[in-house]
Amino acid sequence: MDEVNVWVWKKEYIDPNVADGTQWSLRLEYADASVFSRGSNAFPEQQDFERFRVAVEMLLGGREFK
Repeated sequence: MDEVNVWVWKKEYIDPNVADGTQWSLRLEYADASVFSRGSNAFPEQQDFERFRVAVEMLLGGREFK
């Protein structure tokens, strides 16, 4: 999580120009760090979010996570 900067994600990522689409949220706690972030049709930096998605897929044994 350190490598994908998840600990500094903003609280919200919202694209007000899209009425329908993808909503997501993440609550993560580990040792002395925690983050809660959510979004509606918007995400953290593309490369960080993609690396996070791939890391979750690895934890899921290769199952798809989108």
